[in-house]
Order: sequence, then C-alpha cells, then structure tokens
Amino acid sequence: MDTRPQCKYGIKCYQKNPNHQKKFSHPTNDKPSKPAEAKRKAEIALSDKDLTTTAADVGTKTAKKAKVEDLSSSSSSNANNNECETSEVVEKFFCDPEEELPSDPYSLEESIKQKFLVEMPEDFYKFWQFCTDLNKDAPLEALSAVGIQLVGVYDVVACKQLVPRCPSRYLCHWRYYHDPPEMQTVLSGCSDGFHIGYFRDVPSEAPVFLASMSDVKPGIVSPLADNIFDAVRVYCIEAGKKADPFKKAAFSKMVTQLETAAKSYGFALDSKAEAVKRRRKKVVCKSFHGAGIVVPFDKQTDVGYREIPETDGLCGCCVVQGCVDDVCRRAVWCWYVWCKAVWMMCGADATTSGARDVVFAHVQELITNAQWATDEGDFGMSLELGMDLFIFGCPHLHNAARHLMTVPYDLLGRTAFSTILKVE
Repeated sequence: MDTRPQCKYGIKCYQKNPNHQKKFSHPTNDKPSKPAEAKRKAEIALSDKDLTTTAADVGTKTAKKAKVEDLSSSSSSNANNNECETSEVVEKFFCDPEEELPSDPYSLEESIKQKFLVEMPEDFYKFWQFCTDLNKDAPLEALSAVGIQLVGVYDVVACKQLVPRCPSRYLCHWRYYHDPPEMQTVLSGCSDGFHIGYFRDVPSEAPVFLASMSDVKPGIVSPLADNIFDAVRVYCIEAGKKADPFKKAAFSKMVTQLETAAKSYGFALDSKAEAVKRRRKKVVCKSFHGAGIVVPFDKQTDVGYREIPETDGLCGCCVVQGCVDDVCRRAVWCWYVWCKAVWMMCGADATTSGARDVVFAHVQELITNAQWATDEGDFGMSLELGMDLFIFGCPHLHNAARHLMTVPYDLLGRTAFSTILKVE
C-alpha cells in the first residue's frame, strides 16, 4: 500500500522533479498524460501572456544577452515584439507547492522585501508617483518617449503577478546575465541590453548609487547618481546627444520634468561624484565590473582582504612577448590568463573535459589560495576572485564562482546575495 501523501494536483500535476515524485503519490500515473500536459501548457501560456522572458545563450558568441530578462508590460505591441515560448520559460521556474511564496503582506514595502530580499529607498517610491503623474493609465510605460521602461521591482508595485509564484521566479526577474547580486534592475532600455539598477554593497543597507550596464561593455558597472531621478536625468542627457533631431525634444522635455520633480521631492542633482566619493573610502580592491569590492577591513591587522597572489604558474603564463614588468604584470595576467583560459575552455580546442581541466589548473591554484584566505578571515580575496569569474561569464567557471562568492557572502551576513547567486 502506498503510504505517501497524495499530491493536491492529482493527475494534473506538472512536476517532473524525481524528489517530488517520491514524496507524493499521484493517481494512475506519476506523469500527466500528453493531452493533459498540452492543455496545461496552453493554459499557462494564456495566463502568463503578458510576461515574456529571454534566456541568454551562454556560448562564447552570445554571452551578452540577458540571463533572465523579463518584459512585464501590458502593452500589446511590446508583447508582440518580444514573443517567446512562455510555457517553456514557466516550466523552467516550476517549484514544488510547498516552496511557493505565502500570500502577499499587507504592506507594499514588506511585499517587495518578501520577493526580492531587499528594501527599496524613498526615491524608488517617489519615482513611481512621478511616472504615475506622467501616465496614469500605464505608469510602467511613462518613459517610453525616451526609450526606457520601468521593470523588475516596479512590476510588483504595479500589482503584476509572476507565474509560478516561487522565490526563484522573483529573484531572477529582470536579472541580466552579467548582473552581480549587488545589482537590482528597475529600468530597461530598448536595445543593447541597456538597463539601470540600484547597486548596494550590503543587502540590509540602502543602495550606494544607481548604475547602468549594457552589452556594449558586458559586465561593466557604470555609476550614474545616488537617486533615480538624477540617474534617469543623466541617461536622458547622454541619450539626447545621440538621438535624431526629431526625438531630441522628447529628451529635453523629460530632463526638465525630472529636474522639477527632483527639486520638489528634495533629491540632489549631479550627485554621482558625491556618491562615488563616499563609497571609495570603503573599497578594498578593483574588480572586473569596475565598481570595486567592499568588505570590512582592519588596516592595523590587515584582516579582511588580501590581494590575489601572482603564483609561479600564473607568472609563467604572463610572460607574453617578454613583458614581465611589475607594473603591467597584473594587466597581462587579467588579459592573458583569464581570456586565453576561458577561450580555450569554451572554444573548439577544449572538446573534452580533460582538455578543460588542463587549462583550469592555473585558475584552480588561485581558487585554493582564495579558500585559504577565507579560512583566515580575509573574505575579500575570495569575493574578488569569485566576482571576476562570474563577470567573465564563462559557464565552465560558474560553479567555482558560485562557491567562492557564497561562502564570504554568508560569513559577512549578506545571505540575500548568496541566495540570489544560487538561483541565477
């Protein structure tokens, strides 16, 4: 006799996870019939037709695309232009019923924290009010005249529901392929993977600034301002310079509206320099994304961070055309070791796992040193190396990057970042 509890979805259960099949009993079949499965996928596609998602091709040629770029727009034109196989996207995010999020909290702020594990600053909500004033019927599209739209967390503010309603669905919502866990996208452009988001060093603290990222410079975090009004204003000024004459007026008008709103709400303009300056004192090292790494560091005891060492094996690889000068050694290492190793691991030369292992041996030496540093309290080295591997984007290095980053995240109390990284 089967003693397993019966799955509440019965014959219509869509779960394919072996653990779910072992844990719950299902009538007649442990799998739904093909007609039922087809009907279920059609129903999901219909219910989720306003949510479209594109997944990045993690091959070497298309690593620039967004990893999970959700376009949650009520505009029918946007839905038609970004049509995709929604049923497959939803299938990717299926989770067991017991893993689904509980009902929404009464407070909007708490609802956002429940789904995204962070709290949004005051300017985030004021900007929603500003967009509502611009376009009462469709605030998410209030900035369409200047080529951007509100996305990500703003979809929750607009009362959109993602399907299925599980943590990974929300944590990956509008998260691009090269986005570090510190980046929270709230605005998306029409081309080149351009997006703007809040960047924070600690998930429980306020963002340090808003930054932009794009496919033009994959993985590079470019600070814009310390509030969203000024960030969009900077974007409009720069984009307006490149716009055709017929669209320049729209950018100029938006700049004026943003400046007026920012002053009325009490938010500073031209705030980038001050925001970057405040944070610069806490940065312990540079990183591949350019924004640097912030970890607690005791200057008296030198505990908290140590530089990534130049090991003998890596120095041997760095001797390129006789260039072994101390000043350029690290630049050569960054360009030669990483680029060549990843190219070989992803390219045609590494057709077997054994060939990749030979190339990976150089990187493994650094990983081992970083793990030792973490054991001795220098979390910054492991976080820096893991972030570099992550930003580089090679799928063969993702597991190593995930391990290197999650351990210091957890030890530093940044468990929200660790959780985001695990579901990316």
